[in-house]
Amino acid sequence: MKIFVGIVKYSVLAMFVAIVGVTVAAYLDLPVPTKPLIVQTGSMAPSIPAGSLVVVTRKGTDGVGVNYVENDVITFQKGKELVSHRVVNVVRKDGEKFFQTKGDANQEKDSELVPDKQVVGRVVFAAPFVGKFVSYVKQPLGFILLITVPTMFIIISELMVIVGEIRKKPRKKNELINIYKPITLTVLCLIFVGTSFSY
Repeated sequence: MKIFVGIVKYSVLAMFVAIVGVTVAAYLDLPVPTKPLIVQTGSMAPSIPAGSLVVVTRKGTDGVGVNYVENDVITFQKGKELVSHRVVNVVRKDGEKFFQTKGDANQEKDSELVPDKQVVGRVVFAAPFVGKFVSYVKQPLGFILLITVPTMFIIISELMVIVGEIRKKPRKKNELINIYKPITLTVLCLIFVGTSFSY
């Protein structure tokens, strides 16, 4: 029974850490070269349908100034939004580089060229529908079911272990109670709540 409880506990812990990590990274504009993003529209269907989770990586230029080429799916800043479309042509004009882009599901190319400086990175991985799951976690019910409940389960199970150890043997004066796990999980949960746009 102990082995089963341990497997469940650490599986829940791993899921909790993964959900929090991916969700926070997807919704915060972190200054890192690789970041996960959630695709909101179907302009890249069927290769990248709406609700996909994509991983975008910034790619530096090589010796001849090439970074992104035709057929790459790039993510770029368009106003306040991020757009992921496929490169159909690379244009050099007045010493600057621009990308002609098009959504796979769109009939026409994008009307405006994308300057190289507005490109966030290239899509290197796409997981269909995973983004919907992450978005669900941002809703109150999803947060309760997938964050709050697992967190409380882990905290309570750790506290039960601590209480059991205290009852087994007397604690030495200089021995500290191992409560770092429940405290750490509680802090992580509070940080997640603070960074969630749903709250």
